[in-house]
Amino acid sequence: MLDKDHESVPKELKIPNFKVENAVHLVTIDGKKYDLNNLPENLKVSGNLNLRNTPITSLPAGLQVDGYLSLEGTKITELPAGLQVDGYLYLYGTAITSLPAGLTVGGGLSLRGTPITSLPAGLQVDGYLDLRDTPITSLPDDLNVEDKIYVDDPAKIQCSDKLRIKVIVPGR
Repeated sequence: MLDKDHESVPKELKIPNFKVENAVHLVTIDGKKYDLNNLPENLKVSGNLNLRNTPITSLPAGLQVDGYLSLEGTKITELPAGLQVDGYLYLYGTAITSLPAGLTVGGGLSLRGTPITSLPAGLQVDGYLDLRDTPITSLPDDLNVEDKIYVDDPAKIQCSDKLRIKVIVPGR
């Protein structure tokens, strides 16, 4: 409570020439507080990590997430080497331009609505792969997807007969 007459700040409140600089954005992970823009290397998260619509711009090397990792709506452009996600990896609507070679995702991988143009060698996805609304036009020979691959137009995707995938389906 702000005072006895005000329980919240009015939505219409405007303060001329006010700007926040060097703000610290705290996130609680497994009961510990971290500065969102200064996460430690080799951080292990024992559950899900939802960073959706946060101001995060990079992830620490060696990040391990036992559940899902949601980066939807962030300014992330690349993922760190050694990233391990045991659940789903949601990158929908990010500025992601590349994935690390040899990335393994334990669930589905959503790249929908990203500017990524290619997939890395050795990508392993144990669920679905969503490539709708991306400029991707070819799939690497060693791509391994356990479920469906969603694309805008399957006729525009080039892939070899060596590819180990179940089905490519047009998205909606």
